[in-house]
Amino acid sequence: MEYSEEFLKHKHFMCLLTKAAHEVLREGKEMPIITLLEFQGKIISFKYNKTNEHKNGIHHGEYLSFKDLPLDFLEKHKNDITLYVNVEPCIMCDGMIKLVGLKRVVFSCENDRFGSSLLPAKVRESSTCELIPFIYRKEAVVTLRQFYLQENKNAPKTRRKEGRALDLETFPALNWSAYFKDFDKFYEAIFDSAKMDMAVAQDIYNNNKDLEPLDLQLIQPTEDESIKEGILEEAKSFWESWREPKKTKL
Repeated sequence: MEYSEEFLKHKHFMCLLTKAAHEVLREGKEMPIITLLEFQGKIISFKYNKTNEHKNGIHHGEYLSFKDLPLDFLEKHKNDITLYVNVEPCIMCDGMIKLVGLKRVVFSCENDRFGSSLLPAKVRESSTCELIPFIYRKEAVVTLRQFYLQENKNAPKTRRKEGRALDLETFPALNWSAYFKDFDKFYEAIFDSAKMDMAVAQDIYNNNKDLEPLDLQLIQPTEDESIKEGILEEAKSFWESWREPKKTKL
């Protein structure tokens, strides 16, 4: 099956987000949600949630990405900037995206608790922003699941997971090496076998139809969550190149 250049571009940037999300997950300090802004094929902002580090609830990746860019640049090029994020933007960030006036958002998995899809239909239908969902959806879902298995060191002792037995049938450990070995394999599992393209994915998302269940065939209860040698170095190398990005001169 051949894919359009536009779709391959989306797939490329979402692959980078997926790798970076896993490195944030390893650190265990922030929710592994990554945001990337693309303009004319170039990354002009690359951020992740820093609500814990900054002790500020609004410091989501989307907010930090916009904060670093000149307002006049955003106003001039808002129609040509694409926002990539591995989880559907929350209602707060969705409002900010609409205020900025971006025309395109690409994301991996839906946010069924705080996402913009929970807004009233009239509000969603009035938006001029194109939403392209479900690129590397399964990878985003398993990353979030693994994050919520970790201990929150900032949580009160009464709320910590210490001493609690986890339900490994519901939340099995992850074989990360299988997930990072070949991204195309999972892309095909999501799109090819389901014969989905962007239009179909958008239709499913917009009409709130049942999503395909998470494929657990690569999640084995007997395996730990670490990824094997070589793949980790690849993720580290990528992440270090973006950890402290300098402001782009525009």
